[in-house]
Amino acid sequence: MTVPTDYVLALGLTILVEAFVVLAPRDRRGGGVLLDVVLANLLTHPLAWQLLASGRSGFLATEAGVVAVETLCYAVLGRRSVQQAFGIACAANLVTALLGLLWSLAAP
Repeated sequence: MTVPTDYVLALGLTILVEAFVVLAPRDRRGGGVLLDVVLANLLTHPLAWQLLASGRSGFLATEAGVVAVETLCYAVLGRRSVQQAFGIACAANLVTALLGLLWSLAAP
């Protein structure tokens, strides 16, 4: 099975941008936070990509599901409170969702 270049680029950029958002509050765990971001996105990004590409789920519903799953990831993996993990997941996904929308509007 061949993975499309667009998908690999989207996943890489998502992880990069969300890592900066998650690390912005100067979390002292550094590398551990990066691993949390990578694992959370490897869990959510492929399914979200497929749901949106197939039209089986709307954008807001998909993003809500992604935020829910990533909240659990950040709470469990990062040993954060659910409130803190939810805020991180919302911030990270808001930034990448907006960048994705802007990218799609700018595409020919």
